[in-house]
Amino acid sequence: MLKYKPQRLFWVILFMMSLFVLPIAQAQEPEQLSIEQLFDQAVTHFSLTSLLPADQMELNKAGIILRPGLEVTDVVVSYDAQGTVYIAGKLEGAEFGLRFPAKWNHQFALYAHGFTGASEGPTGLKLARHAPEAVFFTQSAFLQGFATGYSEYSKVGYAVENGIFHTHLLTRLVSYMGTTRTYLTGVSMGGNISMGLVEKYPNDYAGTICLCGVVAGWYEEIRYLFDFTLVYNYYTKPLGAPFKLPNADDAATPNPNSSLTNTVTSVVSLFTVAAKDPQFANIIRQISVVTGANPDPISFITALGGDSSNTVELYQTAGGLPYSNVGKEYKGSDDDAALNAGVQRITASPAALTYINNWFTPSGSFVTKLLSIHNTIDPLVPYEQEPLMRAKVAAQNNLGNLSQQLVDPAPVNLADLSKSGPAHCYFSPGQINFAWNAVRGWVENGAKPEDGANITTRT
Repeated sequence: MLKYKPQRLFWVILFMMSLFVLPIAQAQEPEQLSIEQLFDQAVTHFSLTSLLPADQMELNKAGIILRPGLEVTDVVVSYDAQGTVYIAGKLEGAEFGLRFPAKWNHQFALYAHGFTGASEGPTGLKLARHAPEAVFFTQSAFLQGFATGYSEYSKVGYAVENGIFHTHLLTRLVSYMGTTRTYLTGVSMGGNISMGLVEKYPNDYAGTICLCGVVAGWYEEIRYLFDFTLVYNYYTKPLGAPFKLPNADDAATPNPNSSLTNTVTSVVSLFTVAAKDPQFANIIRQISVVTGANPDPISFITALGGDSSNTVELYQTAGGLPYSNVGKEYKGSDDDAALNAGVQRITASPAALTYINNWFTPSGSFVTKLLSIHNTIDPLVPYEQEPLMRAKVAAQNNLGNLSQQLVDPAPVNLADLSKSGPAHCYFSPGQINFAWNAVRGWVENGAKPEDGANITTRT
């Protein structure tokens, strides 16, 4: 029998153990795939799983039917000196952009952009159109190790259904890269898209921020804009030029002569004369009281603004006029009886009403942690969207998943009226950063943001 000295026996045993331990260690530490490799695998998995019947059934429940063979095309991958990976391409024909930090935490922060005017045409569908906004609203997350991105929509104008479709497709694609949690930020119309996403896909979004969003539903937004026009026309039509708008005779029919220039001329004329004539000032006051709009020229121009092509596009998408004021009583004027007898009455198309209720009127039922932030004076998407949405959520006994906060309007800036208050979606980088950290803390630690807080001075 062979005999080993104690020292030799120790080294033999250690060598034998290494034969077993080394393979185990190697199995526990697989080779890390690059972002580009993960994306390539996700594209393959995405295309294959889209053909599964169960996957089709899941999407059909949400009102979306996908054709077989989902396409991811025109992919371009680039890098910067900090190790950031940029991936751009087209998903079912709509351009998308993704950013991955050098040390990705496998979480994803997604951005849903707002309305793109129909008059902008094909340029509204280009990725660069919303890239600066996407970076602005997701930068805090990116700096904390999150991948960020957004999808364009394959149509301009009223694109809620289309936006839900493309934004969720991008969510699904990135999920195949191994994401552990997805956050969503929606701005303006994107806020309505976000509401649709969290209600239709309750398990896909952990936390959501809606900023100046159409959170109570698209019908409420259309009602506000049409009522403003109808009431404004009632008071200014008898005044003639330059106060009368081109659509004063029939606000329900798109007028090819309508333009933002017409709107600015009318509103500026009204406010200029009102500065000297109390009767005109009283007209402005009554329009403001009846419609709920702030009595300043920027709010009036914003609410009335937009050319007839946007109205045409809305009718085409919805399938007709999606609002009716038949039987509605307008209140708050000096003579409500005269106003209600003289204001134009318009009748909605049932099909159009059904469409905008489907795309999208929230029910208030969702499990996502949702933080909704609004300017107290917003001339395009009024603050009244917030209490209307809150009532829906309360009716579902779901206020535990909702926090609403407010921001004061922008200050008046005569040197740059585009940044002068009140303004639609006026938020500072500090407020955006505060909102992001608040909703992240809510999801990760259960620390619900203060409901009803004014975050104007937060950073």
